[in-house]
Amino acid sequence: MHDFINRISYMEHLKRRRAERQALRDAMPKPQSIHQRVEAWFAGLSDADKSRAWSMRELREIFSGETPQWIGAALFDLGWTRKRMWRDDRPTARYWFKSRSS
Repeated sequence: MHDFINRISYMEHLKRRRAERQALRDAMPKPQSIHQRVEAWFAGLSDADKSRAWSMRELREIFSGETPQWIGAALFDLGWTRKRMWRDDRPTARYWFKSRSS
């Protein structure tokens, strides 16, 4: 019987600790979505930077920790367009532009 009581108290202890950890996780501020991060970054740019082309390499440095897949999806959702710039003197590259209408 003593063994059974110890097991129950141990399980209750584990449940309490789990609830405490969950409460700490719930209290932590939630990270911003990539959409929110792109909008905040773009709002802080100068007019010259807002109208320039951005390579995925630059965007990956700016939004470190995000994959090109998620960055590209967020840019599309926010009205950006992707265009290829053809060059004679170097390899072609794709660049991202913010659409003027959005």
